[in-house]
Amino acid sequence: MKRAHLFIILLFFLASCSQNRKERIPPWFPLDMIDSMRLGEAKIMRVGADSLQTIDLSPFLHKKAEYILSDMIDTMIYIPLETKKESLMAHIDKIIATEDRFFIMDSSNQWDVFIFDAKGKFIAKIKEGGGPEEIGRPFDIAFDEQNQWLAVYSNPRKITFFDKNGNFMKYMGMPLNFMEFIILPENYLFFANGQSNHLAALSNHDFQIYLTDKNFRIVSAGFPAFGPHKAGYTGNNLISKYKDRIYVTQPLNDTVFTLDNNGILTARYFLDFKGKGIPEKLKYKKLKHSKQEVLSYFQILRENDFYYYDGGILENSTHQVFTFNTVYECDENQSRLYVLYRDKSSGKMAGGDHLYIKNERDFVILNPVAPLAAYEDKFISWTDPVWIDRKEWYKDSKYQALPKKSRAWLENLDEDANPVLIMYKLNPL
Repeated sequence: MKRAHLFIILLFFLASCSQNRKERIPPWFPLDMIDSMRLGEAKIMRVGADSLQTIDLSPFLHKKAEYILSDMIDTMIYIPLETKKESLMAHIDKIIATEDRFFIMDSSNQWDVFIFDAKGKFIAKIKEGGGPEEIGRPFDIAFDEQNQWLAVYSNPRKITFFDKNGNFMKYMGMPLNFMEFIILPENYLFFANGQSNHLAALSNHDFQIYLTDKNFRIVSAGFPAFGPHKAGYTGNNLISKYKDRIYVTQPLNDTVFTLDNNGILTARYFLDFKGKGIPEKLKYKKLKHSKQEVLSYFQILRENDFYYYDGGILENSTHQVFTFNTVYECDENQSRLYVLYRDKSSGKMAGGDHLYIKNERDFVILNPVAPLAAYEDKFISWTDPVWIDRKEWYKDSKYQALPKKSRAWLENLDEDANPVLIMYKLNPL
């Protein structure tokens, strides 16, 4: 197995400050804020691979790889999110779960952030606007465990902090663009877009992850952007955290890394597509920054039935879940998502690209999205009431044969209601 692609950390060499330095920095980033990051003192992230495990994906690399999630579930809890005028949401892009709160971001449609309690009762909606206590379009949310604060990264490029009830605490202007972040006891970890990262204009390499202190001074950096990244392509769920373990991934890179407190990356898992992944030459192909370039690239992936890892790993106390893709409609950059569950104890896996939850009489009642969060021994997914075709189901004899208690939560759910969270604990695989 070639491992050259695992070690993608290059020397961090900063360009000298010149007379055109101001032209390289967007006007919304003051020079003194950029200087405070101390780019010249940043270190590169070292990489190790002593504990690398290979995950064979070949059993799952076929279309319509259906699997019945309910056959794998030990316990499942439905949590309808309270529906009020001020709590209405159109979509869920991110979920953060704590002992007594759900923090939910809708950045696709309404550009809102909501807070619910553990039973789904509405607590607050973060106020939108241009003031210091308000947010613009949210790009990501994170949770500060030490202070028990919600952090919202939004336009105009600031992080705004709120307590668990949505009360404003403080805000901080940001010296860099980024896509995702997590908050650590002594640091922030940022994942920057390879194309819009202005720090690349001040250095010789387009690094995508930055570990900073709480004053945004860069401690270390790594993951140079390559190929499609520089053309503007981005992935999702690229950094995640389970207890003290920090996972870092990169779109189109088939390796999952962990990052320790000293800024050292360790390659943990190699996702082996057995010859069906993107060839190295194509993976690192230089692209111009244009929509057409990206569409042409994904046309090649589609024509060759290439699979690729777009980033995405969640972990709870018993299992991990990986997601990977294959393209089925390049014009809209649509991909088929595969969800793969892995038992941490046995290493056994199960999953596919069509996920169903059935009742005890083998009748499909839900088609939820891939899990977006994990808490203790559970994963958290969601479904939208509008996706449930009750008229057809009510006619079905299998559905009618269900005990009334089993149907109650579904029959009482209005089609215009908020999404329903689904928390589930898996059996050993």
